[in-house]
Amino acid sequence: MASAGFTTSLEWEAIFDAFPDPVSVHDNQFRIVKINTALASLLQEEPESIVGRKCHEIIHGKDKPLETCPLRQALLNRRAATEEFWDSRLGKWVEVTCSPIVQNEGRITGILHVIKDVTFRHRRYEDLAQVHHLLETQTEDTISNQRTSERLRREIALREQQVEEAAKERVGFEALLSDISARFIVLSPETEAAEIEWALKQILQFFQADRCGLVRLSKDTESWELIHLVQREGVPPPLPLNEPLPAIKFPWVYNKIARRNEVVAFGSLREMPAEASIDKRSYEALGTQANLNIPVVVSPSDTYSLVLNVVRSERIWPAYYVARLRLLGEILGNALQRNRNARELRDRLREIEALRERLAAENIYLQEKVSILAEHSEIVGRSPAIKKALTEAAHVASTDSAVLLLGETGTGKELLAQLIHKLSPRKDRPLVAVNLASLPPTLIESELFGREKGAYTGAMTREIGRFELADGSSLFLDEIGDLPPELQVKLLRVVQEGRFERLGNPKSIEVNVRLIAATHRDLEEAVQQGKFREDLYYRLAVFPIHVPPLRQRREDIPLLVQFFLNEFAEKMGKRIPKVRQKTMEALQRYSWPGNVRELRNVIERGVILSSTDTLSVELPKQTPKKGKHPRIASLTEVQRDHITEVLETTGWRIKGPQGAAAILGVKPSTLYTTMSRLGIPTKRKKDVIQP
Repeated sequence: MASAGFTTSLEWEAIFDAFPDPVSVHDNQFRIVKINTALASLLQEEPESIVGRKCHEIIHGKDKPLETCPLRQALLNRRAATEEFWDSRLGKWVEVTCSPIVQNEGRITGILHVIKDVTFRHRRYEDLAQVHHLLETQTEDTISNQRTSERLRREIALREQQVEEAAKERVGFEALLSDISARFIVLSPETEAAEIEWALKQILQFFQADRCGLVRLSKDTESWELIHLVQREGVPPPLPLNEPLPAIKFPWVYNKIARRNEVVAFGSLREMPAEASIDKRSYEALGTQANLNIPVVVSPSDTYSLVLNVVRSERIWPAYYVARLRLLGEILGNALQRNRNARELRDRLREIEALRERLAAENIYLQEKVSILAEHSEIVGRSPAIKKALTEAAHVASTDSAVLLLGETGTGKELLAQLIHKLSPRKDRPLVAVNLASLPPTLIESELFGREKGAYTGAMTREIGRFELADGSSLFLDEIGDLPPELQVKLLRVVQEGRFERLGNPKSIEVNVRLIAATHRDLEEAVQQGKFREDLYYRLAVFPIHVPPLRQRREDIPLLVQFFLNEFAEKMGKRIPKVRQKTMEALQRYSWPGNVRELRNVIERGVILSSTDTLSVELPKQTPKKGKHPRIASLTEVQRDHITEVLETTGWRIKGPQGAAAILGVKPSTLYTTMSRLGIPTKRKKDVIQP
């Protein structure tokens, strides 16, 4: 239907295809652009062989439309046109109704084409003609039965009139259905109210009622709401529009429609049962004498109902009215529900957008810090684990609070400390760093706090310590867990009071230092063992940040490999743009006890040894150090290692009787999911990765 400019919904597509009569949509050149199942069945052809052809070629076998073609008339006159003819191909009398599909700006974008089988109606006419002829013959032959013949003539005339009226009514209903369907195909929220009011007026006039409306029944709140209404002149509205009313006003009717999805029809208030006494009094108050209430669209929370009222007299509702009105009501109700869903979706999208803007405004400072981080930091990675550490660093950077970086050796704690300093208000002064593990215990005190000349043997000059050097800046104390207990007391005083004394000088020195400490040790365990002061630990651990080991961020390994490869290749004047997939998988499987530092060293060695444009690396063999217990692996690591080992034994085959999934006793899809979660690559990737 794209060529005709249509935008359809799933609801209309379902109604269109399920329509019992053959229906098609044509463009302005008479070409068929869409058909339903009934038309394909009637023509006994596949839909693909029909779409794109012209109707007069298929039905009449002509190369141009007939002069009486209703499709031509609908285009010329801009209104529905109907024509009956004998179709020799189908062997039937058919009635074709064509209705123009008009856009909001008045442009005709297509024609709705409906075929009705009226063979039965023609046969009825033929039967009546035969009866009429027979009676006339009998009248001529039997003059004595003149009165009887006259009565039969009247009966025949009455039957002819009834047939003609029924046929006229059916044609009128089909034209009404066609017009409403065509207008509601492209119903927009902006034109919804006007189009529904127009449709209700057409229904009101066709079915000769006094009021016609659409009601929404809410199952959640047990209430009614009259959302659209038209009435004849001089007839008062029954209820206010768009105002929810409690179900207790019409409890019997509400129960039948909302809970049972049943039609409520009565031609007189006397027909209402005793249990509907409350509803009867409500109808009497509204002046209603006859009512037809049909549920047309039902959802879990709401039911839309089409309502006809008569206030001038009692009324008999023929059974076929229900089917006709239900069909019309479904078109209106589906359009309402569709537009209501569209409005709710737009409201939710606006709410989401407002929340997004609010969140962006609330986190603008953090975003600026992360932007600085991305531009100036050598910390490489996109994994959730490293992002969490970087986000925490950005949060605390703007404060003067002490930060404790916890993580294994080689994870990049010093880089994170440099980042925190770069993002802090102290960034204009250099970060002062000292590795306590690299200093002999006897020199740590003078290194931190300074010394006077002659303070101890060999102190030939006066030197200031790192705390004085970091005054107004940040001091990074790496491997704080190696600080001797006797110096922990002095460090605690500096942290608490911001003052200390140089060795050999009793005069106190005040400093303003932001402290960032780091350790690979478990300080909480050291506190329990009495090796680290508890009060110092809590002073340092105001804002602890856990720096993840490389084995917990395996998805970052390809990024780190490329970063280090570019760094060392440039330094050594080499061009090594390729990394084999097998090499990358081996790097990702390795546990990296030395973390990023070890990976950096391996890549540097690989660049040195590589003589081609493809990186070649040698991974170190993992053996526990003599006299030390190997590190206890986590459950995730055990799973990863075991799955990798099984994959190696199967040649990385996952499916099949000899595949890894069968050996592990899981489905292949489950194994793929687990491998993705654990960061284990599959063999479905190419062997060589090029940056």
